[in-house]
Amino acid sequence: MSHLTDVRETYWEHMKFASKLSFLLLKAGFAALIHAVVPSALVNTASETIKEINTILAERNAEPEPLDEDKELFI
Repeated sequence: MSHLTDVRETYWEHMKFASKLSFLLLKAGFAALIHAVVPSALVNTASETIKEINTILAERNAEPEPLDEDKELFI
C-alpha cells in the first residue's frame, strides 16, 4: 500500500477521491458521446468537466501538506 503513503491519504480518503474522479471522467465521456450523436447537445459539458478535472488534479499535485503523524495511512 505504498501508493497511499505516496499520496498521503488514508484508504477512505483515497477511495473518495478516486470515486469522484471516476464519476467526473464518466460524465465527460458520456457528454462527449451524446455530443457526437447530437452536436447541439451538451456543447461545453465535456470540455468544462475536463477543465474541472484538471483543476482538481493540479491542486492535488501542488505542494504536499506536511504528513500528520497521528493520521493512519492504512486500515
